[in-house]
Amino acid sequence: MDKVKITPEQLHDFNNFKDFFAEDAKKEFLAVEYSINKKKYQGLEDISFDQIVAILYDNYELITPEDELREYYRILKGYIDAKDGVNIESEKGQLEGVKETLRLLNIRIEGVNI
Repeated sequence: MDKVKITPEQLHDFNNFKDFFAEDAKKEFLAVEYSINKKKYQGLEDISFDQIVAILYDNYELITPEDELREYYRILKGYIDAKDGVNIESEKGQLEGVKETLRLLNIRIEGVNI
C-alpha cells in the first residue's frame, strides 16, 4: 500500500484522535473507534478506514500547502509546454498570479519562485 498523503491539519486531528485513548490502547481498537465515531473527528472525515490503519502504522506522507502549490504550478507549466504556446494566455496568467501572490506575501517556494 502506498503512503497515505495527509495535511498538517489532518495529522493534528489524527493525533488528537489518537491521544483520546490510553497509550497502551491497541491500534485495531483505534481503527474501530474511528470507523464508528467518524463524525467526532471532523478533520479526518475524508480519510478512509484503510488509510487510518496505515496512518496508525506510520505509513503516511505529510503534504504541506507548499507541496500542493508546487504541484499546481508544475501541472500548469506542463500544460503550457504541451500546448506549444497556443492559447495559453489563461494559464500564463495563473502562473504569474501564483508568483505575484507569493511575492506579495514574501513567501519563497522552491520550484515556483526560487
